Amino acid sequence: MALNEFSTEPACEPLFGAEEQNARQALDSFFCLSMDLLCFIGFDGCFKRLNPAFERMLGYSQQELLDKPWFDIVHPDDLAATQHLVQRLSSGGQAASLENRCRCRDGSYKWLHWNLSADVSPQFICAAAHDITRRHEAEEATRRADKFLTSIVENIPHMIFVKDAQDLRFVRVNKAEEEMMGLSQSEMLGKNDYELFPGDEANFFIDVDRSVLEGGTLLDIPEETVHCATGVRVFHTKKIPIFDEAGKPQYLLGISEDITELKLAEEELRARNALMQADLELARAMQEAFLVRQYPRIPQKAAPGQSVLSFHHRYIPHATLGGDFFHVTALSDTCVGVFICDVMGHGVRSALVTAMIRALVGEKNPAAADPGAFLTSINSHLHGILEQARTPMFASAFYLVADTASGRLSYANAGHPSPLRVRREAGVVEHLLAPGSPSGPALGVFPEAVYETISSAMAADDLFVLTTDGVFEVQGHDDEYGEERLLDAVRRRINLPVDALFDELLQEIRDFSANSEFVDDVCLVGVNSTPIPPAQRAPSSP
Repeated sequence: MALNEFSTEPACEPLFGAEEQNARQALDSFFCLSMDLLCFIGFDGCFKRLNPAFERMLGYSQQELLDKPWFDIVHPDDLAATQHLVQRLSSGGQAASLENRCRCRDGSYKWLHWNLSADVSPQFICAAAHDITRRHEAEEATRRADKFLTSIVENIPHMIFVKDAQDLRFVRVNKAEEEMMGLSQSEMLGKNDYELFPGDEANFFIDVDRSVLEGGTLLDIPEETVHCATGVRVFHTKKIPIFDEAGKPQYLLGISEDITELKLAEEELRARNALMQADLELARAMQEAFLVRQYPRIPQKAAPGQSVLSFHHRYIPHATLGGDFFHVTALSDTCVGVFICDVMGHGVRSALVTAMIRALVGEKNPAAADPGAFLTSINSHLHGILEQARTPMFASAFYLVADTASGRLSYANAGHPSPLRVRREAGVVEHLLAPGSPSGPALGVFPEAVYETISSAMAADDLFVLTTDGVFEVQGHDDEYGEERLLDAVRRRINLPVDALFDELLQEIRDFSANSEFVDDVCLVGVNSTPIPPAQRAPSSP
């Protein structure tokens, strides 16, 4: 049968009987109407006849492709395989299939699946092809996704492994798992835990795996010890079942993070913290030792309970080490100096500065009887120390000198809250520092700062309450406790003994606090005067 016998052009004379003519016309119609590519290709590789689907699918007209080699539209990467197939069919091969890319008229390529059969007698190849571009694109997208996922899994620094749910044999491990075990994937895949780990560890792993598969949920194992190629390691592992479409566990996924170094670091940190805490406790004990243990008596030989001045304090550090400090010292048989300060901040730095101030205050200072000169001297020395240490620190302070012989009180202020004067006989509680009273800057800020001494009378049965700002700078649910509330709280307890007054006052402030605690160091110092015997009085200053 010749190729022109399939021509759709009408013949001049009937070559066949009517029945055969009809059959050939039906075959010709099928050839023309097929949605797939149908063609005849000569053994020379050139198209001899093709159907209209070529134009619909590739954009070429029949005329553009007739007598043109098929190879001209085959992608260069697929050309060798296509030529080899045509050669094989031309040499007596019967049938074959092929997938290649063919160029469209617009320059793009489509993937085609070809089925080919050779007819040696007329020396042509019958070929049919259908478009599989979308399938290839989907497969390529899947390959890219798989490659991307594999890249992620392989490069994640944590160990990732997958076991089949039936026998719990490894079906997938990543590079981190290989490095941890010191084995290649080929050496691990298909094996179970008993073939890779000591018996006790394998039992533990298998029991956990079965529990995860039966429970059907994620299991977090904070710590597990594993024998690895690099020795015994500690891992944080999470395991979760992977289900099939029927909801049955098909795989078990595990992710393990090596936390060995973290555990060692935590242990080292705990040891260091324990040592540091011991040092802090020692420092706290030393700091508490600095506080007054025994108050001076005025006069010095007064019997217990007969001192003209009595002293009281409450000290509550916010942290292990506090930044508040007070000191009470006898300057003479009738004169006492009371110092209170509040160092900026909390903790070790503040405690160190407090220790410096304590040393300065405790030194024999010829200016101790003059509060202004005393604070000026302390400031000069402290600023020099802090400047050399290049430490931006400061401390507010108040220094008070009570002279029972003259019945006078002298004091100087370095940026500190005003003490309270409690005048019991008059029923009055007021700030010792009147508005506009001289007040110098905090200690340690300005090297040349000069502090002024203020003097006032000291009445019998007066109480002077020195505080740090941690007492009243306490935040409640709506506002701050503040100095005015402090004045009122003391006024309501004016007739209480000093210790009871302090305890009730602190409890009231705790009750006011939004978190029932103080948020800063707290220091209260009370100087309580009793009526001065006439024999101890000196002539009053004019």
